[in-house]
Amino acid sequence: LDPLSRIVRVNLGQTLAESGQYDKARHHFETALSFDPEFATTYRYLSRLEVFAFGRVDQGIKHLRRAQALNPGRPDYPLQLALHWDWLGDTEQADRSMARAKTLSPDDPRVLVAELELALGRGEGQTLVETARAAIAKGINSGSPLQVLVSADLAAGHPDRALRRYGEE
Repeated sequence: LDPLSRIVRVNLGQTLAESGQYDKARHHFETALSFDPEFATTYRYLSRLEVFAFGRVDQGIKHLRRAQALNPGRPDYPLQLALHWDWLGDTEQADRSMARAKTLSPDDPRVLVAELELALGRGEGQTLVETARAAIAKGINSGSPLQVLVSADLAAGHPDRALRRYGEE
């Protein structure tokens, strides 16, 4: 077997998934796994497909856990697991996965962005604002952190401050 076949199949699966051809994408991901069942990237993309195309978060978690077992040093796997567990309402597992991501990559800005998503989903207003400030202090000056602070400014009755922040984007 050509060792590049797995990469070709994964790339083809990605392209098909992005164009909405989900069943064909799954076929190519599964074919990639038949070439190399130890290729963690394939499980990551299968997870995305299951969660975002088919709404099967439990299957997405299964694939991400396999990817993490194959490549335990990657912080993006526990970050995604934290979000998926939280979507299922298992905050204990979500918090464990987030702690693992922080241990693997404490300075990774994606950790702060994932923390923002968790706090937003849980309705933790003060945590949300504190995490947004920490993200901006680390140089993440656009997107979610800035939007959180703008929303907090508006909710607190400070439209002038919100306009200044929005102007930073």
